[in-house]
Amino acid sequence: MFVMYPATDLTAFPNPDRRKGLIPSLLGGSVTEKHALAFEASPVNHVRANAPPFLILHGDHDDLVPIEQSKELDRRLRAAGVESKLVVKAGAGHGFGLTERQLDEVATFFRAHFQD
Repeated sequence: MFVMYPATDLTAFPNPDRRKGLIPSLLGGSVTEKHALAFEASPVNHVRANAPPFLILHGDHDDLVPIEQSKELDRRLRAAGVESKLVVKAGAGHGFGLTERQLDEVATFFRAHFQD
């Protein structure tokens, strides 16, 4: 699995009472109001030992999805015995593109794990 700057725990974002924005739109209400749904919609709560290997990329200056979201997913995957690699792009915010080196790293990851 390859993910970039993912929202992995909807219950851990600031302002859980906020009624406008992407997460409240997804949930149909604030995280406080829809806490059980936010918990169930959070990938960190569905990590299993049989999950595929993960390559996670995240910028350390992401002001939309805190880097802690990726760190927590990486931590839980490793704790479950799943291969996970978190690559932090220094100085990058949300929505960054990939360099040639990073594209090569992604291609290498896929060839190593998902090629027949």
